[in-house]
Amino acid sequence: MRVKYTNEGGIIIRTRLVDSIPDSGPVSIDRSSYPSNPWIGIQVIDTGIGIDPADQSRIFEEFEQIDAGPRGNSAERGTGLGLAISRRLAALIGGMVELESELDKGSTFTLWLPVDPDDLPVTSK
Repeated sequence: MRVKYTNEGGIIIRTRLVDSIPDSGPVSIDRSSYPSNPWIGIQVIDTGIGIDPADQSRIFEEFEQIDAGPRGNSAERGTGLGLAISRRLAALIGGMVELESELDKGSTFTLWLPVDPDDLPVTSK
C-alpha cells in the first residue's frame, strides 16, 4: 500500500495518556497557557519525506502545500485544508496539533487533547 508522502517505510499511530502536557515540543507553542491537567496524545509518525523547518508553520495555513505536484494530479495535491482544519478544531476544544519533522527522515504529528480528571477511571493501589 502506498500512503501519501510515504512511498517506503511506514506509518505508526500511537496514543498516550500523560499527567500534564510535556514541556518538550515545538517552541512555537506557548505551553504556559494550557492547563496542567491530564492530556491524551494521539500521534501519527511516518518515515516519509519530512518537512523543511522553513515550511513547518506554513503547512498549517489554509490552502498551503509544499511541493504538491502539478495541478492536474489531485490525488497528490489535495486542497491544503486538512492540517488547518485539524489545528482549528483542536484549539476549539482546548487542544493543539504539533509537528516535529526532519527532512528525509519523516514527521510526527501529535494531537494533544485535555482530559477532565473526573473522566479518568479510579484505580486502587
